[in-house]
Amino acid sequence: MKKLIRNAFALLAALGAVTGCVSEKIEFGGPGPVAGDEAGYVAFGEGGLTVITDAEIVRADVPDVDTFLCGIIDERTGASVMSFAYGDRPAEPISLKPGSYRLTVESGSVPELEWESPVYAAVQPFAIVKGKTTTLHDIKCKLANIKVTVGYDADLKGLLEEGSKTSVTVGANRMEFPYTEQRAAYFKAAAAENTMVIDMSLTLNGKTSSMSHTIPGVKAGQWRKITVNMPHVNEGNVVFDIVIETLTLDEEIVVDVAQYRIAEETIPDGKPEDPLAPSIVWEGHDLSETTWLKASMFNEEGDCTIPFVIDVTARGGATIQAFVVGISSTSNAFMASLAEMNIERNFDLCQVTAASNPQLNTALKMIGFPTGAGVKGKTSVPFDLQNVIGMLYGFDGTHDFELTITDSENRVSTETLSLLVDRSGEGGDESGAPTIEWLGNDIRHPQSIDETTEVKIEVRAPAGIAQFYVDIDSDVLTADDLASVGLASHLDLVNPDPSYEEFLGNLFPIKDQVKDQTFISGDTFDITQFMGMLIGLSGGGKGYANFKLSITDNEGRTGEETLQLLINQ
Repeated sequence: MKKLIRNAFALLAALGAVTGCVSEKIEFGGPGPVAGDEAGYVAFGEGGLTVITDAEIVRADVPDVDTFLCGIIDERTGASVMSFAYGDRPAEPISLKPGSYRLTVESGSVPELEWESPVYAAVQPFAIVKGKTTTLHDIKCKLANIKVTVGYDADLKGLLEEGSKTSVTVGANRMEFPYTEQRAAYFKAAAAENTMVIDMSLTLNGKTSSMSHTIPGVKAGQWRKITVNMPHVNEGNVVFDIVIETLTLDEEIVVDVAQYRIAEETIPDGKPEDPLAPSIVWEGHDLSETTWLKASMFNEEGDCTIPFVIDVTARGGATIQAFVVGISSTSNAFMASLAEMNIERNFDLCQVTAASNPQLNTALKMIGFPTGAGVKGKTSVPFDLQNVIGMLYGFDGTHDFELTITDSENRVSTETLSLLVDRSGEGGDESGAPTIEWLGNDIRHPQSIDETTEVKIEVRAPAGIAQFYVDIDSDVLTADDLASVGLASHLDLVNPDPSYEEFLGNLFPIKDQVKDQTFISGDTFDITQFMGMLIGLSGGGKGYANFKLSITDNEGRTGEETLQLLINQ
């Protein structure tokens, strides 16, 4: 399915990851190249710009990469140094003043909203060091807008009547897809993450059924493929089975397919999901993920300071008829403590009353759970676990609360709140101090690198990061070299100096990506592309680069490791 379009221009790389998509046309003009002893150089290696597309993703004609607009932008001033079509790129190294720059590449300007109008773009930062040549590497353009399609199961499409349509809104832009529409709409991404609203109105046998759903986290470079399957008819109510495939174009424009249903709820026994089934929501949290209980969540009195209230709501005029709670745990001690409190492993809050089960009713009331008439027949009930959390934190293990809600229309939803307690360092070392790992390597030993060496750093700090410093010691990337590109040998990731903040942010996580974080993933702290700069600056000779990473958490505990990189050794 994949089709690779590769022009001969494989770029040997110095610095730079593709950090985003260009959404505005390059402004031409500004200062030109410089010459003389004070200059450094940027060069394009032998080979070609890479654009990788997929036949299913690109219905429009594949763009001619020679027409792509390239620009070199001065990071400090924002001024355009020079611009050219990719097909007219300079054959000789370009002389520039030492400093921080970025190369922008785009196939055109991104429209607000158009049918069949994909735009491809790339941004690659690079540094110019006096007397040295930076060779750009492997520039890959990816989709710069958001693609949306709407399709229907063939059997369903044959039953739909005139006027059936789906409307999709991203930001301020809205596109209507009649049920016969086969084209793709391309939306401009106004922000890094956008909200998509899907409004569906389908007519069968003269009856119109409508539903709406909101999807957060929609990004440029994604294809949101909406498919509506054959309706499920239950007691005269048409319920549509809607699936979205999120095809994400990564740096190589490779499609990664993930499927999920439009609806937070599930109809059991294999039935399609019902948009009117009860909702089970923990505001600001994803119930599909395990929540890690940490010491930083509790005050000096041992009270949890994070709200653990799950809102359960019956929809479509229905009421709650059953609220079954199932408790399980990897900790036998925790389950034994529940038994001592007369709390059963499984119970229906609607059926628990002072008359039916006085011991359980009393125990549940003591920990703040609603019972009996406080649940049954209600349209909405807050399920408050605040008092339980303090008790849970005393038992290491994974503790699950499965909530199954049945409404008066016999619609069912199930969600599980999964809580992890790991007090033996809370995922870090035994003291709970910050830990730093190089994924796939032992960070405590020197490692030989080349341009393909993957360097992803994973950080854990259970109490949250207060300070994070990086100190660079290298015979390749000297203090003078760093200063010439606006960096320093001592870097503050939490409060970066304004003089190097923008350039640093292209290389390392900074500010809110670091401050108070308890976990930084290897995908966030990925400095793989930085290896190209080190190799390039070595000029083929042997060298080293040590990156001392020092973390202090919010409780004053410290963690420190040194990334020891050997160049051409």
